Parts: sequence; structure tokens; C-alpha cells
Amino acid sequence: MTLPAEPGRPDRRDDALESPWRQLLEAAQQAYVAVSADRRVADCNRGAQELFGLSRDQLVGREVTRLVAGPDRDGLVAGLDLRVRRGQSAELAPLELTALHADGSSFDAECTVWGVERRGAQAVHAFFRDVSGQRREAEAVSLLAAVVEGSSDAILTCALDGTVLTWNAAAERMYGWTAVEVVGRNGALIIPERERPALAQMLDEVGRGRRAPGYEGELLTRGGTGVPVSLRISPVRDASSRVVAASVVARDLTEQRWMAETLDASIAALQRAADEAIESAAVTQRFLADAAHQLRTPVAGIRACAETLLRGAGPSDADRLLTTLVRETSRAGRLIAGLLAIARLDQGAPAPVEPVDVAALCAEEVERLALLAPGLDVRLVVERAPAGPLMLAPGGCREILSNLGDNALRHAASSITLVVDCGEQLRLRVDDDGPGVPVEQQRQVFERFVSLDAGGGSGLGLPIARAHARALGGDLHYDAGFVVRLPALPADDQPTAD
Repeated sequence: MTLPAEPGRPDRRDDALESPWRQLLEAAQQAYVAVSADRRVADCNRGAQELFGLSRDQLVGREVTRLVAGPDRDGLVAGLDLRVRRGQSAELAPLELTALHADGSSFDAECTVWGVERRGAQAVHAFFRDVSGQRREAEAVSLLAAVVEGSSDAILTCALDGTVLTWNAAAERMYGWTAVEVVGRNGALIIPERERPALAQMLDEVGRGRRAPGYEGELLTRGGTGVPVSLRISPVRDASSRVVAASVVARDLTEQRWMAETLDASIAALQRAADEAIESAAVTQRFLADAAHQLRTPVAGIRACAETLLRGAGPSDADRLLTTLVRETSRAGRLIAGLLAIARLDQGAPAPVEPVDVAALCAEEVERLALLAPGLDVRLVVERAPAGPLMLAPGGCREILSNLGDNALRHAASSITLVVDCGEQLRLRVDDDGPGVPVEQQRQVFERFVSLDAGGGSGLGLPIARAHARALGGDLHYDAGFVVRLPALPADDQPTAD
């Protein structure tokens, strides 16, 4: 493997003869490096200087292995030697290497090694190409394909004439057709006759480059069974931004609708139970009044979420509504338990205590209020945070906060503030910018069944909150805002069992 001149010292007698060769190499898009017998750079073009960030003087004479990262150097040497042994006519695959810039940074490169006959001797030449961008694009495409294939939604692409181009695993599960069976056929095989005009219009909109509006309808399985779905159809563009296909994402609404129907039936059953209970013995009258008052808000929230889900919502809205629905359902359950607890409180039954993170409990209440009233400014202010968990009844604390929070929601004009201050006692304060409670009515608001606001409340929330506070060894009063005082007994100070 020889060259006509020593590294770094080209033979000027051949310049005229090699001028066309030099011009060709300088114009090449790839980085060119000629390698001497001792594996040093004997020549290079401008592309190599730009690729490696080195001048010609810095490149010529440098060991060619220093152009690549350590783990790939043996591979480069083997490739060069293989080219020498096999000659220029042998077909050798490009080497995949990690090359190095002058600043030490690395990049993915592809190296093609050639043997060229020059003045009767075999010279080895290497062409380097930066393939980092291509590999990133390939990885992105691979990742996108994995996401599409792993999605729980049925995702397919179709040509603008309706021919199916791709079909993911979720589509196979939903419709019962395999990709092999469907790709190349018209997507009309899963569309009921009654749905075709609307979907054809959506596909036409996509062909014009517009994103079609959300659509709920029914598609067919292989066996002809209808599947309720929510559809999103978007344009797929090529490199020149021309719309070449449509992406169709279908979400199965079967479970979602079943949940909404089940919840609606549960709500109806709950309402029937309440109606039947109201007509029962007079001894249960007070309990039913408490239940009706306390359950009104979560039941209304559950019904609103269920109705919205039935009318249809996008994936992100559906997730948020389901989260709210579960939260309000849980709250209804807690309220029922709270009503039973207050009956025990009336009989003097002690509330079980356990370590409670008061700041986290208050943060949950602030989040709940913000979700129920997004137009209000709801804030949590911690003046003195507890040093650790306090021994309290978590259920009682939640009922106190939720009743005071619901009261603030009814009266606040624009803001609600929950203040936590833990000194010798735990002090929780709920303020709102509403009209406040007149002095002459500040004692009445804590009497059961006394409702002083125009909202028509049953007058149970504040009495229940005070009963819980007193059961925990504290109290609730009004002082330009509702203030709860509770014993601040650290959980760490409690004796442990041997």
C-alpha cells in the first residue's frame, strides 16, 4: 500500500497530471482521506477538513485511527487491511464508526474504503460521511412506529381514496382484521353504510389540508358488530408539505359509555333510595336531611361528568372528567361515612386518630376547590408548617375542610384562601372575599338546619364541621373568617408499643 510521495510532501511533478483528480476530490460532498502504508493521512480534501474540524496541515501526517473513537480504531484498521488484501475490485460494506471532531466531540460516521491503482501501486482511500442526522431520523421514526404500534387506540393511515396503508396492533384487536388482510383494501369494510357520507366528507376536508373535527360514531368489527368510537382524522404530509394520506385515530368508547351508564344508574338508584328513605320513619328525618345536603354537590358533579362523557369528549378532556368523576364519587362515599360518624359524635363516640400530614391534606382541599371553581383564585398559605405529622382523625379533618371550602365557594366573589399556622395549637383559617357573616348571625350559622344565605342551603355544613372539630378536642368559630383550632400533638411524641 504505497503513495507517490511521503506524507505531507506531495510530489509537485505530478500536480498537472493530477489536477483533474484533485478538482474532483475537492468538489466531492464526502470527506476524503488518502491513507499511507503506515496508516497515516497522506492527503485529504476540503470536505475532510470541515468534517473533522482540522486544517490540511493538521490532518496530513496524523494517524488515521485518531480520527475515530477508541473502541472503533481496531475496526478501522481491519477495514483498511482487508481492502489491501482483497484489492480494489472486492465489494466491502461501509464501516460504521464513531468519528471525532477536533474539539473532542463525537458523531456517527460511515466510512467507505477503496483501493486505487496509482503509478503501479495499490493506494487506500477512505471516504467519511456524517450520518448522525440520518440515524437520529431513523431512531425518531423507529420510536414513532413503536409508539403507534404500542398505542391502545386503533391507528391507521389511508390514502385519500380510502385505501388502507398502515394498520396497528390495536386496530387488529378492535376490528378483528389483521394488517396483512386489510392493507391495500378500502377502509369502507369497517364503516357502516349510514356513517360513510360523514366520514367521506371528513376525508375530503383532510385532503384539502385541514384537520377534521372530532367525530363520534360506530365502526364495524370483522363479524359485523358495531363498536362505538371517537375518531380523529388528520392530514399526513410529505417533505414538500403536500397532503398524501390521512391518519385516523379511533378510541373505543365501549368501556367509557358503560361506565357513564353504570354511574347514571347508580345515581338514579341513590336518588331512589333517598326518596324512599325520606318517606320512611320520622326518626330518620334528620339523617336524611344531612345526607341530602352533603350529597348534593358530589352527585351533581358526578351527573355533570357522566352527561359530558355521554355527549363525547376528547381524550384529554375524558381523562380529566373521569378523574373528577372518581374523586367526586369517593367524596360522596366519604360524606356518607361522615354523616354516620356525626351520629356517633352526637352519642359521644371518640374519633380514631392517626399521623396526618396537615399541609398535604390542605393542599388536596385547595386543589379540589380550584377544580370545582376554576374562575376563583384559590390559594394555600402556610405561615408556620407543622414539624411533622400530627395525631388527628383524617376523616374528621377532611370533613371540616370540605364543609368550610364548600361554604366559601357559595360566597366568594373572586378568591379563597386557606391558611395553615401550627404553633402550640394547629390553626386552620378559611377566608373568602364574600360579604362575610354579620355579628348578630355569627352564632346562628353553627346551629343545625339554620340557613342564613340566599342559596337555600340546609344549614348542616357548618354544624357538622364544628362537631368534628370538637370531637378532635378543638373548636370552630367565626372571626372575619372561619377559624379551626385543633390540638397539635406530633406523631413522633406518641408512645410506641414494645
